[in-house]
Amino acid sequence: MRVYTVQMAKHRLCTRLDIPIIDITAKSGIVEFAPVIADVMRFKKGELSWDVYVDIYLSKLRETYGAKKFVWTRLFQHQTFAVACFCPYGKNCHRYVFVEVLKKIAEHNNIAFEYLGDVTEDTTV
Repeated sequence: MRVYTVQMAKHRLCTRLDIPIIDITAKSGIVEFAPVIADVMRFKKGELSWDVYVDIYLSKLRETYGAKKFVWTRLFQHQTFAVACFCPYGKNCHRYVFVEVLKKIAEHNNIAFEYLGDVTEDTTV
């Protein structure tokens, strides 16, 4: 499994490179992988620290992994994809947390995993 990350505003780069996008945005993304919009807003307003936000998000991912494992299994059938959300590059973002979760699940299940970084204008496949 080869995984990239991408800012949703850069989705055309993925299209050009033929990299499928997995949308994990709070408003339009795959519900099982996306943070809860109320938590995102509380984080953006400074009402939640990054660490607390991550703890809440990881708790949600654990819950969906247990309750809806078929959604996760389907994701692991992809050979290459980019995890996308709206956060700008270089900022704390749940897409990077999500990639770390994918990596741990892959390692636990003896699935080859390679994180290839953010898709940018310089990305080649």
